[in-house]
Amino acid sequence: MELPQELVDEIIDHLPPDDKKSLRNCSLVAKSWTRPSQKCLFEDISIDQHNLQSWLENIPPTNILLLEYVRKLSYSEFTTGEIPTTHCALRDHLPSLRQLRYLNLTCARISSCLEYVGPFSAFQHTLSTISLVHCKTTKGGLITLINYFPNLSCLGISALGYIQENDPTLPLTRTLFAKLCVTTCPAGTLVLFEELSGLGLRFEEVVISNTTYEPEWSHFSKRIIDIFGGSVKRLNIIRPHNGNRHHLTLSHCQELREFEAFTLRLNHGELDLLSSITSVKIEKIILAYAYVNNLQADHASWTQLDEILTKLAERPKDKPWLEVAFRSIDGGRKWGSDLRKYLPRFVQKGRMTVLSPEYEVFYSSDEGRGGGDH
Repeated sequence: MELPQELVDEIIDHLPPDDKKSLRNCSLVAKSWTRPSQKCLFEDISIDQHNLQSWLENIPPTNILLLEYVRKLSYSEFTTGEIPTTHCALRDHLPSLRQLRYLNLTCARISSCLEYVGPFSAFQHTLSTISLVHCKTTKGGLITLINYFPNLSCLGISALGYIQENDPTLPLTRTLFAKLCVTTCPAGTLVLFEELSGLGLRFEEVVISNTTYEPEWSHFSKRIIDIFGGSVKRLNIIRPHNGNRHHLTLSHCQELREFEAFTLRLNHGELDLLSSITSVKIEKIILAYAYVNNLQADHASWTQLDEILTKLAERPKDKPWLEVAFRSIDGGRKWGSDLRKYLPRFVQKGRMTVLSPEYEVFYSSDEGRGGGDH
């Protein structure tokens, strides 16, 4: 019996995207299974020195059908700071990546020469995200890269090396972008960001993260906020396990509407970060993986948190309610009613929710003043 194509598509869509073996097996079941399986297989492609030769031998640049399935491409050069190898090897394939949305470059040297970005012409108008990991660039190189893609909205930066050369200062054809994600920010990158900010570069959302211990984490986080905070509407600070946020302030983020703090320690003096919020436009605060498991351990901290949130919730009646969400707390449904007891003043003026890691609402206090639970 032949299954309807809609059912075949549904079956394949339920497979984990990283389960390449199962997807390959599905592509061999029947002709009707081949195309949807290949579409999932080629949606996210990663190429490095280990699989480059295999890719070149098995996927010819003339196979436009497969290459047009690629939405995300990650490739790395063989040696940090050296141009080409992979970039040159893929030149014949790049023109067929007409639907590419996400480009990740690792260990590449970004040139301001238009010949560097020329091979990207096939996805010039479809690309929305660029991620640069352990790359090196001049100011002109980065400007040339982001200018080339008119629909670029998100820029990811990790350990970017800044090569300070006397290249001509190019203007930014666009100055406002949707999102900046930055991890491990060397001093040179901060200098580059300051220079680009001077040319008008702004972001509506900034995510600052670091998954390892970084002694200068607080410093570079503060600098990023100082540089781009004036235009930021959404800010997410993900602190390393041993880092701290004692010296950060959000006082000049006057456009801030949503703030998420990851692993905020409610009893380690970090509440000053929340109290530094002065934006009257703030609508949502998310405390993700906050250390609240022992609710009775520090009554003073909970009282301080209640005071801070209550003050932030003071707003004219025509303004949206302030929502405070506790995300990724074990036993989220249980904690909801307990947390409400520890924030008695705030829940009279704002809305409190408890969210899963996927932002599913476990618990919500009543949006009406003094009301009961949803």
